[in-house]
Amino acid sequence: MAIMVDKKSDNEGEAITWGYFRRNLPDDCIVYASRTVKTRQYDLCVLIPEKALFIVEVKGWSPDYIVSVTNSEITLRDRTSKNPYNQALGYRYAMLNKIRDDLSLNPLVLAMVCYPHLSREDYLAKRLDVVSEEEVTLFEEDLKDSVKLLGKFQRCFDSQKSTEHDELTPKNVAYIRHKLEPDFDINGSYAIHPGYSRLRVLPSGIQGIEIQQIVREYFAGTKEYVFVESFNDMHRILIELKSEFSKHNLRPERGNIRIGKYNDDIDTEAGSYRIFNFELYCLEGKSSISTEVLIEEGRYNDDQKELLEQLGKVTEFNIQQYFVEHAPDDVNVLVKAGAGTGKTYSMVSRIAYLCNRSVDPIADFKDDIAMITFTNDAADNMKSRIKKMLMNYFILTGKEKYAQIIIDLTEAQISTIHKFAISILHDECTGFGLSNDSEVASGIFDRRNFYRFYLNEYYRKNMEDNPDFQKQIFFSPKKY
Repeated sequence: MAIMVDKKSDNEGEAITWGYFRRNLPDDCIVYASRTVKTRQYDLCVLIPEKALFIVEVKGWSPDYIVSVTNSEITLRDRTSKNPYNQALGYRYAMLNKIRDDLSLNPLVLAMVCYPHLSREDYLAKRLDVVSEEEVTLFEEDLKDSVKLLGKFQRCFDSQKSTEHDELTPKNVAYIRHKLEPDFDINGSYAIHPGYSRLRVLPSGIQGIEIQQIVREYFAGTKEYVFVESFNDMHRILIELKSEFSKHNLRPERGNIRIGKYNDDIDTEAGSYRIFNFELYCLEGKSSISTEVLIEEGRYNDDQKELLEQLGKVTEFNIQQYFVEHAPDDVNVLVKAGAGTGKTYSMVSRIAYLCNRSVDPIADFKDDIAMITFTNDAADNMKSRIKKMLMNYFILTGKEKYAQIIIDLTEAQISTIHKFAISILHDECTGFGLSNDSEVASGIFDRRNFYRFYLNEYYRKNMEDNPDFQKQIFFSPKKY
């Protein structure tokens, strides 16, 4: 008996299909019903571990209700209907994009059509085969037989399993269930999605599958700090990284990500390699660290903090920037540093952390973030740096959320203290007894009166004491 997460729909055809899925699918299958994903509401979604997510569009039509069928439209007795398979494809893309954006996973998501009141014979007689192929279509007899039902899902999966995708391992199933079911308790063996950053210390070598995981996470948006034991391990990681850049037609360039062919040679002699969101350091001959370490999103214990400080001494890893970037958001952070030491970089990285962390990320940039600078030029520079950072994320990952933040950036509160104060007065004008078009006076008229009064007083007093005073000065106070 399948796990039915949602109640069955009031729609008769969907309710019948829901009941058959509940009775005839294995108990490791998870079924969701009538969920909205990116403004689209699908009928049913079946998650089958080790296989795929199946988006099922249900049509409870009887044979005599169908008048005629074309590839794009079905004429019914009282109305017309769009191609149900195309509808399922639309929901399928919405679901896949949501999982990619939120979890950085790329599972196999497939589209299917279900006719709970039609047999295969009816399907062929009504020429519904021009709408959807048989292996992606569930008939009445499939629903009633558990072997046939699971077999149909299997054939649908077999037809698409060669497509590049992330397997629905128990770990990935847990990620997806946790996203779709907030109350779902992830087993302790499943690490929370890496989110903003991962720092790895690998003193005992690195396996090929670990290298692939690091590179895959990087292209999904995770900032990577990697410390390896040898130049050989460093070279292997860079080979995989370059291969992935070439596959995506991207290249790193001066701290940014550009579109175009990656032609640079790989140089590991320096013992470090740093590009946007990726820092790789070699510990060969520099450290006696023997313990493998994984730190996610800057959550470290006292022993790990001591290790980080040691890494900062033997490599070019900037431990102070790392601490500022990943600091808890419930404490105040004071940064004291000279010019050119990376304060702006640290602030931009801090913004990236707040927007991308796995727990409670910033949801609305323009309303949740305020940055105060001393000058307008500094504010403009900060906006430019943040925009550049977001563009790098967007080019690297293709995630729409970064494009949206770039749009929101135009309305973000990044300004001088004076402009920030004015915006508060405008927003809360009623409470201050002001109109919403109030402006701050320039004060030029008042300053001129001030200067005129005190200069005249100075002139009068000195003329009383010294009649030749006017001849001794080079300007006439009457001008002021």
